[in-house]
Amino acid sequence: MPTVRVAVYDLGSSSFHLMVVDASREGLLTPVLRRRSFLHLGTEVARTGGVPADRAASAVRTVRRLRVACDETGPDVVVALATAALRDADNGSRLITRLERVLDNPVTLLSGEEEARLCFLGQRAGVWVGEDPVLGLDLGGGSLEAGIGTVDEVIAVASVALGTARLRGELGTGEC
Repeated sequence: MPTVRVAVYDLGSSSFHLMVVDASREGLLTPVLRRRSFLHLGTEVARTGGVPADRAASAVRTVRRLRVACDETGPDVVVALATAALRDADNGSRLITRLERVLDNPVTLLSGEEEARLCFLGQRAGVWVGEDPVLGLDLGGGSLEAGIGTVDEVIAVASVALGTARLRGELGTGEC
């Protein structure tokens, strides 16, 4: 069966992830590559309202390294998604523009609700949820996502500005 090689960048509040998989028509995902770099952007966004220049430069360097690794796998499709830190940062759109230039690919800035929906769909794909509604939660660095649904539908989603990196920045506890 033919497969499609898909690369997904998850540009999150605590870390940037790259996952490359071979996706079959039947929905089977075979991992090809996984990379992750911790940046803790959400801590700085919570503390200062934006991504400081040194952290932005680190983010660009990280995406450049991830791009090199991704290109070596020869993906057919590339998707880049940004979440809470870049959504909330007063300079998030400028940093996204820089990252798009490095990736030579658009970065989709997810709303909190879209992030919650995608989190629930991912959880549902990995865990049998049955006919009765279930609650799925995802606590990230910058936000908490919740979804309620069944095997057939997503009933409701919500996103709250509550995450580990955000709390660390707002409370001033710990170093990154």
